[in-house]
Amino acid sequence: MALYYNVKNVFIKFNHQENLVAEELEEFVQKMNHSLKKAEKHLLKKKYIKLEKHLLIIQPITEILEIHQANDQVCFLQQWIEKKGKIKEVIEIFKPFKKSIKLAIKEIKKDYQIAID
Repeated sequence: MALYYNVKNVFIKFNHQENLVAEELEEFVQKMNHSLKKAEKHLLKKKYIKLEKHLLIIQPITEILEIHQANDQVCFLQQWIEKKGKIKEVIEIFKPFKKSIKLAIKEIKKDYQIAID
């Protein structure tokens, strides 16, 4: 049983075909991992537009996989981008966001034997 994500919606989308679900999850893991690294880099450099681009890649995936904590934090990060806030205001939100994404990625990789760095 998954603790950090829910694949119910992915199974519904692919009519419970395990191989298609595994392929989709592999793609999700790749996208989230890449975008998370880029998002952190852009956050620290206050590149708001590029950060928003990567959050927009991560957000639908977190919604599909029902990573609820990350969904809430994406909303806060987007508000921070809109007001072009200071890093100190958002860094304590980004840390648990990153952790929840990393935990979900780790668990998906383990559950579906995905070997991606």
